[in-house]
Amino acid sequence: MQPQQKGAQRLGRWLLAHQYRTGMSQFAFTHGFLAEQLRVQRATVTESLAGLQKQKIIKYGYGSVELLHAKALEKKACECFQQAKAAVENFLADIRSYTGNELSW
Repeated sequence: MQPQQKGAQRLGRWLLAHQYRTGMSQFAFTHGFLAEQLRVQRATVTESLAGLQKQKIIKYGYGSVELLHAKALEKKACECFQQAKAAVENFLADIRSYTGNELSW
């Protein structure tokens, strides 16, 4: 991971990836859990969540994070989310063409 990536970018990418994998937009995540996943201090997560909530991109409360505007979060997240999403889509397309089956996350 690049050192210049800021907390909100990393958090945004992580939330988007989780939404992409699960199809859900509300998550039962604590600040502590997110800090562990992102390998940052809890205060960094709190500051990042507060900034995103102020912009009305997410809503968070005790043990809960809700993604309100995924497109806006994509603009905040680093470009690596789009790169990872495209790689997964290409991989699944290759599998579908090989097996003839529809696969989804």
